[in-house]
Amino acid sequence: MKKISVIIILISFLGIIVIIANNRYDQINSVLKNRKIEISDNKNFQKISGNNNKKEADKMEDIRIKLTFNNKEIIVRMNDNKTARDFIELLPLKLDFRDYAGTEKVSDLPKKLSKDGAPSGSKPSAGSFAYYSPWGNLAVFYKDFQYSNGLIILGETEAGLENLKDIDGEVKVEILQ
Repeated sequence: MKKISVIIILISFLGIIVIIANNRYDQINSVLKNRKIEISDNKNFQKISGNNNKKEADKMEDIRIKLTFNNKEIIVRMNDNKTARDFIELLPLKLDFRDYAGTEKVSDLPKKLSKDGAPSGSKPSAGSFAYYSPWGNLAVFYKDFQYSNGLIILGETEAGLENLKDIDGEVKVEILQ
């Protein structure tokens, strides 16, 4: 009877140790994931992967781009979507922008951007920085416009939109991150 009691106590003790070890593993893994490091599920901690060099500022909503033309600039805060990430990969760019419909400046891009996960369309407002997927062009809206199928908002201007409105004809624009 004593032996059975001792065995039950030892098994209970070992069970508690296993539970504590698993909880500790989960806590460590949680902390490391918050720091952009992932540990594989194997309990030997042999495979360490992830990107611990990425800064939190690398999130898309923290990315700003600058459009420079005629010694003026526009600052755009990018949205977090696949199309915006695809656009960022093209930078730096030098493009010729022209007026379209008295509401936006547009330019052709060197290649089509991804539409993965994009809405079927959007309603731009003054300051919207967008991609019109049917034509493959970039648009900066300086006036509100109607809902347009195939329009994907890449970001919103934070400063300098007023510099764009009064430009007549074509203007060369350099876009940098």
